[in-house]
Formats: sequence, C-alpha cells, structure tokens
Amino acid sequence: MSAETLAGAVAAHDVLAEQGWPEVHARAAALAASLAERLADAGRTVAPRGKTTLVSWEDPDPEATRDRLADVDVIVRHLPGTPYVRASVGAWNDESDLERLMAAL
Repeated sequence: MSAETLAGAVAAHDVLAEQGWPEVHARAAALAASLAERLADAGRTVAPRGKTTLVSWEDPDPEATRDRLADVDVIVRHLPGTPYVRASVGAWNDESDLERLMAAL
C-alpha cells in the first residue's frame, strides 16, 4: 500500500469516527432500507433482509445488469449462481446515489 493510499484510508477513518460508528452504520442501514423500499415500489423482488447495509434484488440477467450499471458508474455485484444483484450502501452514499441507481435500472 502506498503512503498516499494509507493516508487517505486514515483520513477517511478519522472523518467517520468523528461521527460515531453506531451513527455511521445506522445512517447507511437507513439508506439501504430506503433503497429496498424504492426497489419494491418499482416492482423489483427484494431478497429478505435484516437491518444491514446490503440490498439484493432479483434480476433476469444479473451479470448484464451489473455491467450496464457499471457503465454509468453505479457499482453493484451479481451474486453468482443466483438471480440477484446486490448493492452495498455505505457511509459515503447519499440519496442522490440511490436516485442514480434507480434511474439506471
């Protein structure tokens, strides 16, 4: 790891730690819940989930959807061997990120 990468990681850690880790996780989990609701409202089948920052939904072609979304700078994963695409919502995300994902679908 380069010194610049390490310095960036430490700076990011410090910014998030200032907010408090429970608050950071709660915010990301709330955004993830909002994403799950938006997907369901749009007719997507959302996988059962707890209070996590991960949201998976069924897609007829998860690999193609992952690639198509990546082309517009929306990064998601497909879960091999399943019909699911998964988004990971983090402290760095906001409502505009959810809007971009939904618009790109």
